[in-house]
Amino acid sequence: MNKKLSFALAGIFAISAIILATEIIAPEEQAIAADTNISLAAITTVTLPSCQWCGKACIRVYPWMACPDIAPPQGYICTEINGKCTSTFGIPTTTTTKQPITTTTTIPTSLPDLTISNITADRITLNIGETTKISATERNIGNKSAGYHNTGIFEDNIETPLSSMEINTIAPGYGAVINANYTCFRAGSHTITVLADFIHRVSTGEVVESNENNNSKTITINCITSPISTTTTAPSTAYIKVISPNGGEQLVGGQTYNITWQSNGVNNVKLAECAETPLLPTKYTCQELSGIPNVGISATLGKLSWYVDPNDPFIPGRVKIKIWDVNNSSIYDQSDNYFNIISFANPKINLVIDPSSIYEGQSTTIIWNVIPIDNISYCRASGGSGDWWGIKAVSGREIIRPIRSRYQDYVLTCIDRDGQSTSASAGVAFLSTTTSNH
Repeated sequence: MNKKLSFALAGIFAISAIILATEIIAPEEQAIAADTNISLAAITTVTLPSCQWCGKACIRVYPWMACPDIAPPQGYICTEINGKCTSTFGIPTTTTTKQPITTTTTIPTSLPDLTISNITADRITLNIGETTKISATERNIGNKSAGYHNTGIFEDNIETPLSSMEINTIAPGYGAVINANYTCFRAGSHTITVLADFIHRVSTGEVVESNENNNSKTITINCITSPISTTTTAPSTAYIKVISPNGGEQLVGGQTYNITWQSNGVNNVKLAECAETPLLPTKYTCQELSGIPNVGISATLGKLSWYVDPNDPFIPGRVKIKIWDVNNSSIYDQSDNYFNIISFANPKINLVIDPSSIYEGQSTTIIWNVIPIDNISYCRASGGSGDWWGIKAVSGREIIRPIRSRYQDYVLTCIDRDGQSTSASAGVAFLSTTTSNH
């Protein structure tokens, strides 16, 4: 055999070997080999892997491949039929080759996942007016730290949380605890929800998570009325009536006033001041008066001495007083109309001259005082006969000597902290020294 024939036969055998090698490689493997610069000969030396989903493609998945994190077509399965990877709908009824064992590789996503792992309450059944502590644990079960977000505890469908907590970050596997005290005000069952990563009006919150549907957990608190003693008046006759303040009054911060009421068939009561709050989610807000214990005070007192805190958030504003039965919040009453609370009362000046009638050349006494004094910046004297001038204290007395020829009424003007002025005046009558002849 000459050299040319030998080279020709060798070339034919080589081509045949390549053809035989490529016959057992599915079309998708050829494409993969072309994309990854792996020789066909190298692929044929490795046992072919099973057919699996790679994103939405049904192909043989090699260990070095990175499949996209895309769900396969719903209802379809990836299997090997006649040596090829084929997608079929449902479970095939006939198979020409033995199905290989298919393994699914989960591609991990690098996202946090906030969840409420547990929620507990010291007591889940309470009488009206009683309080229980609610605790919940928030955890990050994802594989990336969760950044800044808010977690809150909510009652029923009320938008304002009972308690909320700002959290800067939670690393994977770590958690945070949030607590709230819940007081029963209304009889019935109330759903307490702990919600991680809440932002009003934004359903997905602030943290992008791998699962946005496991951020909450609930617990039910049952509020019941205490059993009524046989010695008390029947519930049908129980009532509370606010007497004062009942509307139209003007109260001043820093002063003390009496709240009065009438009641029947009620043991203990609590009191609150209520105001319209248009800028808050709850348009009408009540704030319990300070100093009243959780069990309330005896309804038979009929009166409470109320110190109006100058730092009260409702000042200045229009307010009502609300009084309710600690054991049955449905028995209550409030002021018929709003009354006003102001920061400081307008000053009132009392100014008198005693005696107010004198002979010319005689002296007399001017006496004054200003109330209230808390809001006064200064007072200034004017008028008179040149004997009443300059800055004056908020109260005092002075000797004055009016002169008829230069006489004017004596005036005291006081300026409050808001720059408003209030004045008062007093006069002197000069007696005549003329005598009649008989």
